[in-house]
Amino acid sequence: MAATAALGCPHVAAPSRARRPPRVRPADAAISRRRTSHASSSSSNAAATTTTSGWDLSDFPDGMILSLAKDLEARWRSFPNLRDAPCPSDLKSIDATSASGDPATRMRIENLCLQTDLFRKMHLEVAHGLGGMEVLHVVMYPWAEVAAPIFAADVVAFGGRVTLCIADVSPTALDLSLPEHYLAAAKDAKAAMLLRCPEIEPRPLPEWGEKILSPDACVCVGPPKEDAETNAQATAFAGYAMALHDAHVAWVSDEAFDANPWNDVHGAGVAERLAAQARFCIEQLRNDKTRKALERSMGKGMTDRYMTEVLFDVTCEKTQLGPARRVYGRTPEEKLEKDFDPPRPISEAREIYDERDEREKYEEEAVRVRQAMEGVMLERDDDDDDEDFDSEFEDAEPAALEAEEEEEEA
Repeated sequence: MAATAALGCPHVAAPSRARRPPRVRPADAAISRRRTSHASSSSSNAAATTTTSGWDLSDFPDGMILSLAKDLEARWRSFPNLRDAPCPSDLKSIDATSASGDPATRMRIENLCLQTDLFRKMHLEVAHGLGGMEVLHVVMYPWAEVAAPIFAADVVAFGGRVTLCIADVSPTALDLSLPEHYLAAAKDAKAAMLLRCPEIEPRPLPEWGEKILSPDACVCVGPPKEDAETNAQATAFAGYAMALHDAHVAWVSDEAFDANPWNDVHGAGVAERLAAQARFCIEQLRNDKTRKALERSMGKGMTDRYMTEVLFDVTCEKTQLGPARRVYGRTPEEKLEKDFDPPRPISEAREIYDERDEREKYEEEAVRVRQAMEGVMLERDDDDDDEDFDSEFEDAEPAALEAEEEEEEA
């Protein structure tokens, strides 16, 4: 039990607020109730899947990262109503080298961006370069109308040795709590991971992750050099990540049939869940290690675009709430007319959705998120300016003091 608890990630306590009791639903019950589940690979699902674009992994090195990427892609390809998610064409496949032409700065990146009726964006990124670095990055954003957290995972390797693994279902609730389904799934998956590799080593999280990662489900592992031969710790982590992924898919598939779009089962409401997804992106953008690695190959301008348009693209102003392109600002009557089939009574719509309060919360959070986003970008510019300013100030200060002393003596 102590070893399992040690794998929980540190976090910063969020403000408490009144919330309805969570709906308890055991993991196995949720999995068994998938009905039109994403995990099904039946012929009817295949018929519903539209043609999607692929990616070119032919020049990527074999190993755990490539294997995990292909396993996840295979799962996603079986989802019903699968289609491409928006992705800038010039950033989908990247082969970049620094302006100096140094071959050690070359970076190859391939992105797979898909979408379903339940997930706004399912993003797989595989990268390699910079003298042997390999990266797998995974994020699954549900539509904000779906009461569910965000699945995210990263694996980093150097020269084929895995050095960092992290997987989580990032909550969209302010107190970083998760539905019972996720807690049960994470507990079982952690126990299986520890059983498979008792010596697995947890790794502390950076400060930017403490505000968005779950204290109950997040697992962060830093395999030592001795693990390179067998990859025992990395393999055990991979089992945890895939179990958490499957539990996430089961919950999202099940939740969509049991709850209306404006429920408060997880994340309180549509506006709060969208704002939480935006906060997730803002905190991820504070990761200077990712930015600096990309800037070595892509330069500052392209890196900024890649991080905000591909990796972490949620904004309160522009991100769609659901697949029907629902937007805030319509009255409940208009929502019923366009969004529900068959229509529900107007009285029921007013009960589940208070347009005025939800709109106000949305606008306030949109302003805060936009200001925070601007602050992240300004912090970097200020840091650069401060370094130049400090060095100039140190040179100028002695001369200024000498001039003042001479005036006083005169």
